[in-house]
Amino acid sequence: MVLSSIVATAQYQKVPIVPTQQELQRPFGQTDETSFKNPSKIYRPETWFHFIGGNVSKDGITKDLEAIAKAGFSGIQMFHGQFGGPWPGVQPQITSLSAHWDDAVKHTALEARRLGLRFSMNNCPGWATSGGPWITPSNAMRNLIWNRTDVVGGKTISQTIPLPDPSKEEWRDYKDVTLFAFPTPIGDTGKPLVPKSIKSNTSFTWDPYFKGQGKEPIRLSPAEANKPHWLEVEFADAVAVRSLEFSSVQGFNHGQSYEPGVTVTIQGILPDGTIKDILKAEMPQANWQDDQPITLACSELQGVKKYRVSIVNKYNMAIGSIKMFSAARKNSWESEAAWTLRSIQRSGEHPKQSPETFIKPEQIIDISGSMDKEGKLNWVAPKGNWTILRLGHVNAGKQNGPAPAEGTGWEANKLSKSGAKAHFAGYIGRLSDESGPLAKGLLNGMLIDSWECHTQSWTQEMEEEFKRVSKYSLRKWLPALFGYVIKDHETTSRFLTDWRNTLNDLVSNNYYGEMSSLAKKNGLSVAYETAAGDVLPGDILEYFKHADVPMCEFWQPLSSGFVGSLNFKPIKPTASAARMYGKPRVAAEAFTSMQLSWDEHLETLKEVANINSVEGVSHYVFHTYTHNPQTPFVAPGSSFGAGIGTPFIRGQTWWQYMPDFTAYLSRCTYLLERGKPVSDVLWYLGDEINHKPDQHAPFPAGYKYDYCNPDVLLNRLKVENGMLVTPEGIQYRVLWLPDAPYMRAETLEKINALVRDGATIVGEKPIGLSTLSG
Repeated sequence: MVLSSIVATAQYQKVPIVPTQQELQRPFGQTDETSFKNPSKIYRPETWFHFIGGNVSKDGITKDLEAIAKAGFSGIQMFHGQFGGPWPGVQPQITSLSAHWDDAVKHTALEARRLGLRFSMNNCPGWATSGGPWITPSNAMRNLIWNRTDVVGGKTISQTIPLPDPSKEEWRDYKDVTLFAFPTPIGDTGKPLVPKSIKSNTSFTWDPYFKGQGKEPIRLSPAEANKPHWLEVEFADAVAVRSLEFSSVQGFNHGQSYEPGVTVTIQGILPDGTIKDILKAEMPQANWQDDQPITLACSELQGVKKYRVSIVNKYNMAIGSIKMFSAARKNSWESEAAWTLRSIQRSGEHPKQSPETFIKPEQIIDISGSMDKEGKLNWVAPKGNWTILRLGHVNAGKQNGPAPAEGTGWEANKLSKSGAKAHFAGYIGRLSDESGPLAKGLLNGMLIDSWECHTQSWTQEMEEEFKRVSKYSLRKWLPALFGYVIKDHETTSRFLTDWRNTLNDLVSNNYYGEMSSLAKKNGLSVAYETAAGDVLPGDILEYFKHADVPMCEFWQPLSSGFVGSLNFKPIKPTASAARMYGKPRVAAEAFTSMQLSWDEHLETLKEVANINSVEGVSHYVFHTYTHNPQTPFVAPGSSFGAGIGTPFIRGQTWWQYMPDFTAYLSRCTYLLERGKPVSDVLWYLGDEINHKPDQHAPFPAGYKYDYCNPDVLLNRLKVENGMLVTPEGIQYRVLWLPDAPYMRAETLEKINALVRDGATIVGEKPIGLSTLSG
């Protein structure tokens, strides 16, 4: 009886997610030669395993998992996606989240256990991001919305202030935040300027695009600096252009979202013919879900009717709109307020503009108490022109996907622990709890795939959370989130940095941290993919500290743009996070593709793996193995769907050679994880919550670097014998500050302490504080 119990315990022992520290830290010796020839299972790759729609069978699951185990994989990460409908001959169809589905998932787990495969699941149906039918609108991702009403004061204002849009659908669950009034700044009409005429060296009719009425984007071929595309815009009367708004950077050229290659010059043509620059700006790197316009702040000129806009673009470019305003707006406010992810656009940070075009913070009045529940305002307005902003928040309307309909619902609130708790309980918690189908350790781990749900700007506790993080009250600064300049550009920038820091704190701790904590309480390991620096504005390293295994992704074939490029799908941020936070493994969703052609072969895939291993990947999670419910089936079987993914399936012509391929990758993993990374330079990312650096940034040949964030700088770095050292013993010769013009006081104090301890720091001294705190 005792013997059988010991055997059962051994049989059900989980496959660990990373090698033990004892194995990784032992001195190199003869054991390594043996282990390299035949690495243990922990070093073998894993694969994603996809159910597609209702096309699931137990017999097919067993055959798939036996093929996966025989091919040399160490485990599977299971998803349930949706492409198309029922496959021929697959009956009955299994409904996601039903009792039959639970049974199929349990069968998958039991078979994985029988075959010695580690069994993990994505945290929700579909692959992105964290949502399902258990999430209510009040606990979903929520966004601020606002509208503007202009009034003339010196009298009682008695009128209805309409609800901001979008709010009409019941599921939006609109809630008011506040009602503001402030004197309307000089030049701020809330409307774009209407040109009298527009001349251009292009053949397009530009007039509708300056009004936001263009029906199709204007498409520009590449232009060089000596032959730019140009527009000469003339107004009936002299007017100061203080801001210029383009359609989204991503919309210029989706494949070049992270390397737009666009430079815009704006010039005023004075009455005497003199031409004067009011802005020259390189468009910042954006992200593949960027859907916000970009506003560029310009230095104002008086007495000018005519302006010239020149565009130099390295790649084909599409422009959906271009608008000029006499209103002052914060440069690139759409990203600095975290509505989208873009690099900080520095050339327009300090435009020369009249203070009368800004909002004076002491003149912002909260008039919420003067509006009733129906939106009827009864307010005695002081003399002058006043702008009224009504602010509310709504369900952002984002859903998880692509998932079966019955498994689709709202994306959970990522800024409050209530969202993570409700989401975990609705899916992974239900499955892995004591009464769930995956109880008693059948589920080994939880995965959170890459962030693909745009951005979130509000949660019910936002004002309290902002004060906790930033140490001052949020409310009077809220107009800056919509582009208004409060006091001056620098002050507004410092507030917006505090805003981004607060959002980063909430996402990192209340979403990633809480999801990880809940998973670990259920005995699960945690891996997750990129968010900040991919789609989400945030610290590109910090959220990874809550993961057992940080993950990135690499695609094939390699390319100079789009998903096959390092700027579109970078490795270094994740590798740096692993090194900074003491994670021994850098995993990657491997070999994802949008060019499914069925002629993929292992030799090409091996080279793709090699290149990304050099960048920092140490463990490979194949994308993807699609479950085949059909027995028998027509070879090679079914792809993932929609032309996505490399088909690692048992019907592949080269499947018999997979053990050789996985053995090769296992040996790579063994050496990469047994060794310690060696880099000379620690690249400090700064205190401003910026985008990831350019992955092709110039750097001396023969030297390497890792990224370092404020959290690590303050809490995990010390100096030993002149070297910067992490708690795990990784060493760096230099701390580099390539783009850190604004810092927090505690950062300066820590850098001074490192210098006193013998560290070498290279960089320009900061020019100001990055925060309004303290």
